[in-house]
Amino acid sequence: MDTYGYPKAGWDYELKQPVRLEREFVKLIDRWATHGDENIFNNVGGWPAGLTAAADQAACYIEVWEPHTCYRHLRSLIQRAAVSGKPVILAAYLTPFRQEHTPEVLASALYLNAEVSAAGATSLLLGQEHALLTAPYYSDYGVLTPEEAQLITDQYDMQVRYQELLYSPDLQDITESHALGADREFGITTDPRWPVSIEGEPNGIHAVVKRSDHRVVINLINMIDQVDACWNAPKHPCSTRPALQLMIPKYGTGMRIWWCSPEHSLLNPTELEITPCEGVRGPSVSCTIEELPLWSLIWCDWE
Repeated sequence: MDTYGYPKAGWDYELKQPVRLEREFVKLIDRWATHGDENIFNNVGGWPAGLTAAADQAACYIEVWEPHTCYRHLRSLIQRAAVSGKPVILAAYLTPFRQEHTPEVLASALYLNAEVSAAGATSLLLGQEHALLTAPYYSDYGVLTPEEAQLITDQYDMQVRYQELLYSPDLQDITESHALGADREFGITTDPRWPVSIEGEPNGIHAVVKRSDHRVVINLINMIDQVDACWNAPKHPCSTRPALQLMIPKYGTGMRIWWCSPEHSLLNPTELEITPCEGVRGPSVSCTIEELPLWSLIWCDWE
């Protein structure tokens, strides 16, 4: 089911009673669900996902438009929809692929996929035969080269292989409360020229940290070479890859830390060497990533 994004209010068929359409959408979704088929409603521009996400449908689907132009806007849309407990799907069409394909155009897709995955959602982007959507009408697409398709496929393979680390409802986002800022308990440090932030800002590193009872999951997205945070624009390939140190509070015994990236070792995880240390707020364990790729997935388990 779909809406064009407007109107958002109207009148009944007799032109006597005003109608709040978002409430009618919920009734429509729930009524259709009684037929026994899975159904999904398109929340154009994110409206009214706050209501429809809780309706009887398979997932919360959001088609992204202005003013949601930056990576932080994608994260905000995903977080608001995720409270429903349903999978969140973004349709964020990449207009750069209407142009001649360059490394910068390809990078726009790689960064978009990484950001959406780190926030806990999936992206409706690829079609059959290496096609990539550039607009809401499926006949408007760009065709990937085999090399481009492989790089994007590697990201999707990582989403599938590590879905419990990216999409588990048990994981709660603690980035703002635990990982960054004045009250932080984690340490995420690299060269001071490149700050670590929560918003995917350029010339820095975007961190997303989540925790369950026995696990911490950290997504790191390397934005050092970028000049803006606009998701629907070409991006510079990730070439500046510094070392980065992590300090994770000692939440339990037998702590072990793994790291993986779509770019390395056929998606196989690498266990990182850890060292006990005095962290930001007390006993912690530290480890180092020697070269930070575009997207890193790190997780720490304990007994």
